[in-house]
Amino acid sequence: MELKYILILLIGLGVVSLVSCVHDNAPSNRPPTLTVDSVVGVTRTSAILAGTLYIPERSRVDFCRFCYGTSPESIVSVDCPVKQGVVYARLEGLRPGTTYLYYLEAGTEAQRVMSDSRAFRTLPNEVPTLGRVTIDAQGPFSAMLRCRVLEDGGEVLTHTGFEYVLNGEEETVRVEMVDSCLATRIGGLVPHAVYTVRAFAENAVGRAYSEPLTLTTSDAFVWQQPGDLVVLVEDAEKYKVETMTLAGPLDGADLRLLRDMAGRDAEGRQTAGRLARLDMTDSRIVEGGLSYDGSHYTEADVVGNGLFKHCLSLQEVHLPSGAKRMDTDAFTGCHALRRLMIPESLCTLVPSADCPSLTEIEVSAANPELSSLQGVLYDKEGTSLLWFPLGKDDAELELSPTLVRLGDYALQGCRIQSVQLPSSVRELGIGVFHNAKSLKQVTLSEGVVRVPTALFQGCDSLRTVTLGKNTEYVGESCFDGCTALSELRVEAAVPLVCTEASFLGAGEVYTRCILCVPATSVVTYRSHAVWGKFKYVKRIEN
Repeated sequence: MELKYILILLIGLGVVSLVSCVHDNAPSNRPPTLTVDSVVGVTRTSAILAGTLYIPERSRVDFCRFCYGTSPESIVSVDCPVKQGVVYARLEGLRPGTTYLYYLEAGTEAQRVMSDSRAFRTLPNEVPTLGRVTIDAQGPFSAMLRCRVLEDGGEVLTHTGFEYVLNGEEETVRVEMVDSCLATRIGGLVPHAVYTVRAFAENAVGRAYSEPLTLTTSDAFVWQQPGDLVVLVEDAEKYKVETMTLAGPLDGADLRLLRDMAGRDAEGRQTAGRLARLDMTDSRIVEGGLSYDGSHYTEADVVGNGLFKHCLSLQEVHLPSGAKRMDTDAFTGCHALRRLMIPESLCTLVPSADCPSLTEIEVSAANPELSSLQGVLYDKEGTSLLWFPLGKDDAELELSPTLVRLGDYALQGCRIQSVQLPSSVRELGIGVFHNAKSLKQVTLSEGVVRVPTALFQGCDSLRTVTLGKNTEYVGESCFDGCTALSELRVEAAVPLVCTEASFLGAGEVYTRCILCVPATSVVTYRSHAVWGKFKYVKRIEN
């Protein structure tokens, strides 16, 4: 019985020993399992390789890499990271249009495993790729074009430029690429025409074109950067342009050009410029650039001192919509200027003198400080006349019904023949009608108390004047030069304070002019030291 148990024990020990031997002979690091996927993201010079790596339990790998090459003899490798069993590598610097072999390799120094080999082919070189053509600036005769070269196609570019077509006739301009960009100015365009424009780029594979752009020329000049107007207008064109519509930032150099085109250069010399109609509504005056007249520089949104002084060709000007101020002499001496448009933003200005053709000053209805009536400039409420256009030659002047004051020399040199001041007027400045050579008849309102110095000085066509019943005083030289005065109607019952100096220079006024006074005051006027000098005194019958 004991022998039986001993045999069973020996057999058990043998089995354990056998199992132990089997485990001792098993490999200590089992090999990984590798697979490779199809290549993605293939371009002419790059590709992304991907695959999977499975590492058995209690095993390890010391390296994992993709191997690739154009032949078995040219294989190179690139280490790749492993994230949750996924491996990948991005290849750069590949040759276009070339077939590459690739496989995945992983393991240890003692044990290396390779996946099956696969192949991919890079894309071949191709024609270049271009972006859209854009217009940086445009005028009736020229345009500044720009187009970006997005891809050279893997080859050296041999020819680049622009083509533009009008009525089947094609023009080509070669342009060197700078920083992947084509930019040029094309000139000699026909105004009010429609062109088809394309950029092109060519390499060894072939020529590629951008999408066609339709370019329509007009009278407008459009640009993006200050100073570009100077580039847009050729010297051969600048003295031919008569009408300009502008849309872009104007610096000193641009304004210097506009002066030149309007008849006056920066040194004050007259030019052959013919620019007559200038619309700057969609432009803006900015700081910077050259002096526009040799001594003044631009300020942002300011129509500067002497900006268009003596520009003899200008006939109509629309000021920039963002202009805030107009300084002294901005249009002084513009003898042909007929119409001036003031935007809603411009609230402060100094009237320009010596504009004998100016007939209309128009103000945007949205302007909070200024207004106009029949071409005359007033403050917003119409209480103060700010600028009277000297070119107005209406037979009779209609003034604002709310006008309170006429400032010094407000109507000097005007061509109006007849003026009747509204009853709202209370105050007159010095020389309001000075040198109004066409003026024949004036009626002052009853609210005027003082007739100031030189009110009618130089009005040698003036025949009839009516002074209201509340008038008390007539200043010196009031009628100086009024040699045609034939009737002076004074409605005040009490003789006005005056001296002989009031009628100095009026010629034979005392013997030529009829003095009309209230019927009840005839004797009083005849007894006055000055009024009594009038030979003919006529009573006013109510």
